[in-house]
Amino acid sequence: MSVKLVAFDMDGTVLTSDKRLPDGLFDEMRRLRAAGVSCAAATGRFSGTVGEMFAPVADIMSCVACNGHEIVRDGRVLARSVFSPETVLALSGFAEACGGMVPVFFTPSRGFALARPEAWHPIAASEYGPTDLLDEPDLSEDVIKVSFFKPQGIEACLGPLEARAAELAQDVGFVQTSPWTIDCCLDGMNKARGLSILARDMGIGMDEVMAIGDHMNDYEMVVEAGCGVAVRNAIDELKAVADRVSPFTNDEFAVLREMQAL
Repeated sequence: MSVKLVAFDMDGTVLTSDKRLPDGLFDEMRRLRAAGVSCAAATGRFSGTVGEMFAPVADIMSCVACNGHEIVRDGRVLARSVFSPETVLALSGFAEACGGMVPVFFTPSRGFALARPEAWHPIAASEYGPTDLLDEPDLSEDVIKVSFFKPQGIEACLGPLEARAAELAQDVGFVQTSPWTIDCCLDGMNKARGLSILARDMGIGMDEVMAIGDHMNDYEMVVEAGCGVAVRNAIDELKAVADRVSPFTNDEFAVLREMQAL
């Protein structure tokens, strides 16, 4: 296949376990762009965080942020899905259904969590980056991502959340994105749908996309891309549907190595 776009997840995929980008990644992205291949981060993170991390190559990369809820190309917002205030408030209440579950929200410019400082765990700071800690949701700006965090492990919370989805004013699904986090997805949105919007704007098809990931919020894009790659540290469910499994982990720079092979 002819690859025109390389889309990579961030946490657990392009980022190392200590949240670093591989040395040489930016140079490789520039080489690919000169060869007619674009790159995009496809992530649960919001675009502001991605823009800061990729500032040296911001002019040559795109971003499918918040699991597809925000798509940015060359600094231009192509699409954005917004949680209504009613849904934000209802999801805040859902957090009480699982003791110790912390709701985390992102607008286009900031992140905030409903938690007290003593309850904000180091894992959360690593997963979400700079996040304001508030007593109640700030509805002064559109919310484009809702997540739940539980440092003791989140898996047991997925069922109770799904059981209450019908109570919401909007169509919301839930996907586990790490051992500690569950993300909320509006109207069936996922990274594959976000990538299809980006690809269409670029004038290419999904069959010309290479998608690289490690967890369940990467599932659809790995399935629907022309070449779906699971890094070696990916969960088994993703490896089972990938076109191939990289022999390298995120700590062995799997994404960089895939780029170098193009």
